[in-house]
Amino acid sequence: MSSSALTDVLPIVGVVVGGVLAWAAGSLSERSAWRRSQATRWDARRLEAYSDYASSVKQFTRACLRIAASKGLGTAKDPLDVAAGVEEIARAEDRRSAVFDTVLLLGDPSTIAAARKWNRLAWILYDEMLVGDASPTQDEFMDAFRAAGVARDEFLASARRDLRVLSDFSATVDWRLVQSPGSSSASQR
Repeated sequence: MSSSALTDVLPIVGVVVGGVLAWAAGSLSERSAWRRSQATRWDARRLEAYSDYASSVKQFTRACLRIAASKGLGTAKDPLDVAAGVEEIARAEDRRSAVFDTVLLLGDPSTIAAARKWNRLAWILYDEMLVGDASPTQDEFMDAFRAAGVARDEFLASARRDLRVLSDFSATVDWRLVQSPGSSSASQR
């Protein structure tokens, strides 16, 4: 090949190689942007699912605390009789059940396990402490309430890890210090 032909071909080869490299870099950049967008989208959905779940179980345990107060067991300032409480529990459970499906779809295994534990301990508050022939002592009820509170904190800490929230988790209540209503420093959730 003559030097004049080579001189004519080299710019064309340079343009073709440059075009291929620009296309490849653009494709990689678009793919990375799409992946980030998808990750952000699912993180937002997980945050919503975890928040909705926490709110629904908290509503459930709050209703239990109010029912317990009507029986002289809990610390709630606004007691709720068992009949009205059963309706509130049913609404909270309907909501919890619906949002738990989203947690199952989007959550990581440790957060799902923590959600199940919190739910089980919340149901102990209701089933074993408040309805039917249940007649727990104030201390037994408060022990169950504290256990549900600890499970709540474990769920929130697990959800924060899954969502990669970097700040330290600080529980709103030190559940070991929550005392029975007759105690001098009874705490409320």
